[in-house]
Order: sequence, then structure tokens, then C-alpha cells
Amino acid sequence: MKTLAISEDTHRQLVELKAELGCSSVDEVERTLIVEFKKHKLREASAAFRSELGKSGLTFRQFLKRSEKTRVEIADEYRSRQGSN
Repeated sequence: MKTLAISEDTHRQLVELKAELGCSSVDEVERTLIVEFKKHKLREASAAFRSELGKSGLTFRQFLKRSEKTRVEIADEYRSRQGSN
């Protein structure tokens, strides 16, 4: 287990979040915050993708059809690497 130095104010806010979220520990709060941050980044990337897809005039179904060959190649390469490990 590692120790992090944080300000008193940050500690207070984490303890408040612990109570508000019903977490059993500050570590659980931090894990929850990390997951939520990753979800936020994924939503941002998804919105950017949808925006660019809209600008291209393609529907999602059309995009999937056009990218099928590439997705199969990537999946095949991944499977072949997994088999060599």
C-alpha cells in the first residue's frame, strides 16, 4: 500500500465524498473517481467520433460496413499474438 500526501482540504472533501457515495473507504472513493474519469473520457471520445461521423455523411451502419475488413484483420492479428504467448 502506498501513501499519498494531500492537503487538508482535499482530505476533507474525500471524506465528505466517502459519506455521500456510501463508500467504505477513501480508497474506494478514489477508485470510483478513477472509473468515473475514464467514463468521462470515453464519452468525450464517443462524442467526437459521432461528430466526425456526422460530418462525413456516413451512418454508423455504413461506417461499420466500410471498416469490417480492417476490424477482421485487427482481430486476426490479436488472436495470432495471443496464440504465440
